[in-house]
Amino acid sequence: VYADLVITGLKGAGRNLTTASFLKAMEGISDYRDPFGGPKMSFGPQKRLGTEVSSLFQVQNGRWVKLVDNITGK
Repeated sequence: VYADLVITGLKGAGRNLTTASFLKAMEGISDYRDPFGGPKMSFGPQKRLGTEVSSLFQVQNGRWVKLVDNITGK
């Protein structure tokens, strides 16, 4: 998931990649859906984690299976 997010940020930063352009692209990601169906993630200058909930997956018979959804730290 995080590798996919980095690639999304790199694409958004464009050909003339700088730290500032990458940061701006990452902060512009909104309602990102990971390939596994986890919770939506959005980023911004004051929102660096992307989400406040998580999901737990396990590989079963060669496929990703969601075991628990919407896990919070609260």
